[in-house]
This record gives sequence, C-alpha cells and structure tokens, in this order.
Amino acid sequence: MARTDRDELGDHPPPEGHERSRLVDWAPQIIIGAVVVLFIAVNTREVKISYAVGDVRMPLWLALAGVALLGGIVGWFVGRRRLKRSSGD
Repeated sequence: MARTDRDELGDHPPPEGHERSRLVDWAPQIIIGAVVVLFIAVNTREVKISYAVGDVRMPLWLALAGVALLGGIVGWFVGRRRLKRSSGD
C-alpha cells in the first residue's frame, strides 16, 4: 500500500477542537487581508505611475490591488518552498 503524507508525518486523527486551531492558524492572514482590502477601498483617486518605459494613469486602488496580488503570489511560492525544504523533499 502506498504511503501518504499523513503516514510519513505520523499524523493522527485531528483532536477535538481542531477546527478552532485552524482558525487560529489562519487568523493573521485573515486580519492582514481585511486591512489590505480596507486600505485599497479608501484609496480610489487616479494617479500617475512611472515605469522604466513610460508613464500611465490609473486608479490607485487598481495599482494597490495588483501589488497586493503579486505579493500574495510571491508569499505563497516562498511558503511552499519552505515547506518542501523542511519536509526533506
């Protein structure tokens, strides 16, 4: 029978109250996400953004949302890489 990640890590069935510990694990991300959404929502004016090849005018919320999305993607990849390294793969 093929081994699974649960077998390799020696995981046991989750104890009672496991849902609460998941919420505690996700709480910082939820709070940071809410603050980012609020920050983006209150910054709606149009701005000029300068790039190496030129300038562009766009709503500030769109630029902030793009940067937040890119930051989230980079953080996700870095987190995956750390998990792979720590598990010895």
